[in-house]
Amino acid sequence: MRNGKTLLHRAGVLVAVAVVMFGAMGVSWAADSGKPRMVRAVDVIFIDAIAKFRALETTKAVFQHDLHTTALARQGKDCSTCHLTTKDKNGKDVMSTKFMRLEDKNADSLKLLYHGKCISCHTKDAKAGKSGPKEGECKGCHEASSRYVSTRQAFAYGATMHNKHVQSPLVKAKDGVKNCVVCHHKAAPGKEDSCRVCHSSDHGIRPWYSEVGHTACIGCHMKLAKQVKTAPVNCAGCHAPEARAAQTVFKGIPRLMRGQPDVTVMFPVSDKGVTSASAMKPVLFDHKIHEGKIPGCRTCHHARIGTCSTCHTIEGAQGAYNVNLERAMHAENALRSCVGCHAARVKAPECAGCHGFVKPSRGKDFCAACHADVSGLDENAFKAGVAGQ
Repeated sequence: MRNGKTLLHRAGVLVAVAVVMFGAMGVSWAADSGKPRMVRAVDVIFIDAIAKFRALETTKAVFQHDLHTTALARQGKDCSTCHLTTKDKNGKDVMSTKFMRLEDKNADSLKLLYHGKCISCHTKDAKAGKSGPKEGECKGCHEASSRYVSTRQAFAYGATMHNKHVQSPLVKAKDGVKNCVVCHHKAAPGKEDSCRVCHSSDHGIRPWYSEVGHTACIGCHMKLAKQVKTAPVNCAGCHAPEARAAQTVFKGIPRLMRGQPDVTVMFPVSDKGVTSASAMKPVLFDHKIHEGKIPGCRTCHHARIGTCSTCHTIEGAQGAYNVNLERAMHAENALRSCVGCHAARVKAPECAGCHGFVKPSRGKDFCAACHADVSGLDENAFKAGVAGQ
């Protein structure tokens, strides 16, 4: 019996030691499962910069960005504590998205940088109170099996967000020019397009789109932080589910005019710019109505603003990833196609009551809902449709 008590005592000591150790590592335990509690947060970042030079020696380091910026703010510090400033091609100051460096040199320098800067900061903060893992507490950042799950959602810069910037008195261009040029800095008036048209890996113009959002956009917000509280500089301000929901609200937003017609005629056009005589009847497309039903231009103009047939020809052009015009319009599982978007729309609660039971047949009448006789249409609109405008 005595030996039994001794074993129980030793087991209790081991459990106590384990609790202390895991507590120091920042691991919380689920009440009943006996497993570490999962952390779901929008600011979770996995650091693996060394991986492009060599295989990782251990698991990726887990970093919570907003957790750190909040702690720094309490000390009167800002983004410059961790991010250096450099000059862009126009000589303007921009913040680097990398941690305490402007470029990645090699694996060893990266390892020394992260371990030296992060741990030294944690050691200093430990004197003032709670801090992150310090020297020797490797598992505090490199957990064997990650319990962190990022809830980050892609930023949706739709009509609502665009209108706020258009109307904002804080977005100012020089010489009284319309404030469009502040962001659309390379476009002629009336020719503005999505940032992605230039800042995408396909076009080779640095910085890439994601970098632009975290340098130009946040850099501007940082300058305006004292004047307006609605300009976020943290992850949650743009990427949290609540922020995403607010970004996609578009009712009541005035039309963003870019020379588009209220109504146009869509013709199937070949690679040579010729309309096939044997093609289906054209589609009369009400652009104005559709603008009021979607979050922004990029919902349909996902590559650049222009006609669909510019990229998606009858044959299927390589520049459009060989997606021909018919598939671009009729793919049922693609939200950017006409049929796919309509199919998703009828699944909405206010529509599904009937459409969940009524399945339309794919006959002549089904096609005629869009492909109609437009012989009585205005001559100019008809010619523009044939020309693919």
